[in-house]
Amino acid sequence: MISDAAFPKESLTVPAESIDPAITAPEEEFVRGIVSSISDTKRWNGILALPVTEPFCVKDWFGTRRSFNLSDYDYFHAGLDYGLCYEVENLFDIYAAAPGVVAFSGPLNVRGNATFIDHGWGIYTGYFHQEETYVTTGQEVDAGFLLARSAAPGG
Repeated sequence: MISDAAFPKESLTVPAESIDPAITAPEEEFVRGIVSSISDTKRWNGILALPVTEPFCVKDWFGTRRSFNLSDYDYFHAGLDYGLCYEVENLFDIYAAAPGVVAFSGPLNVRGNATFIDHGWGIYTGYFHQEETYVTTGQEVDAGFLLARSAAPGG
């Protein structure tokens, strides 16, 4: 029997281009191209670290069902957004969750400035909504390496 998983729901107003398949589909294909390569070298050991320092809050959870611009709840949040628990400052630092090689660092239409790290064996992490980026594609990073400063999720 299939039942509702009771994921939270949110209704958002966004620029029409951010949900236009003519824009989102090429970006999805581009991202799939980045993260589809499987390198032979395993670069991590154990559990991956948090990409932010404490105190932090989860601002949006994976799986949240979304309605954009009064659409049906046909969309869902495909990530986990970290942020500050208080609004003293809008920007916060983002750190590598594990050692790896920067597979991509640059601007994307939907995700904003983004960084993807290849940790080996098909494991990637992605970091989005960056205001300032401190790494370049091909650069090797260690766990805890300062990658970027980010705005509030969605910013």
